[in-house]
Amino acid sequence: MRFSQLSAIALSFQFSLARPTSSSRRSLIPLSDTTEAGRPRVVQLQQVHTGSVKSASKSEAEEEEKENGVEIAGTLNTPVALKGGDLKQDVVYVASVGDFEVEYQAKTTRTLTVSENKSPAAAPAGFKALEPSSFKVNFTEGGGDLTLGQIDYIFDATSKL
Repeated sequence: MRFSQLSAIALSFQFSLARPTSSSRRSLIPLSDTTEAGRPRVVQLQQVHTGSVKSASKSEAEEEEKENGVEIAGTLNTPVALKGGDLKQDVVYVASVGDFEVEYQAKTTRTLTVSENKSPAAAPAGFKALEPSSFKVNFTEGGGDLTLGQIDYIFDATSKL
């Protein structure tokens, strides 16, 4: 994936952070913690025990890390050194109504910098932007030959949209 393609993905991502403003579309998006009847939603969580705890050898720990990946807390406008070796790495940046996440996996090392654009283009007609900013993603070494290159936006459930 080339840098220009990555820029196009980031730009299209900005437009996907919008929702329709018409009442017919708004009814499709749950905005509260209650059901249509006004009762609170109930979520049941259950703890699962998988057996005894074993100490893992160094090679087992490395293999598990490679399988599950690593999560890195990123800071806007600060370069992040990403490892190669096809290790999946999720770099998470805190945004105003959620988290902006860049998922990366490649054979070679890269340097990632994410910057915030506080004055993005307006949302298309009939839509309203959910995030007041857009984000610019830059790989110093370029965005080609990635095993995985993905951008996610994880909304905070407690945020008032």
